[in-house]
Amino acid sequence: MVWRWLYRGARLAIKATISLPHALQQCSHASLVPTQLWRLLKIKGVEQKFSLQNVLLGGAMIPHELVTTAKQHGIRCWLGYGMTETASTVCAKQADSTLGVGLPLIGKSLPRVSHQ
Repeated sequence: MVWRWLYRGARLAIKATISLPHALQQCSHASLVPTQLWRLLKIKGVEQKFSLQNVLLGGAMIPHELVTTAKQHGIRCWLGYGMTETASTVCAKQADSTLGVGLPLIGKSLPRVSHQ
């Protein structure tokens, strides 16, 4: 995921032992769970301009209200699905009101499941 984002122009920031809002300052991309993004958007003074441009969301159902609120702050949300234990995103799509997490990314595949 990191290499894919860097290839697309993202900046990498490694900051330890500081709060999430401070860790994300000057970051263009982040991978978060919905609760983290909600907390970021509800911080007092949220009117400030976020440097975040894209957030990959996963790990839970993504509320459409969260996507709409983020969009109002100039943040595009993407839905991701993958194997957490391997830090691998398999499917992704821009968040919208449609169901699903998108098609497999280039070079990824999902096994066919037979319903017998």
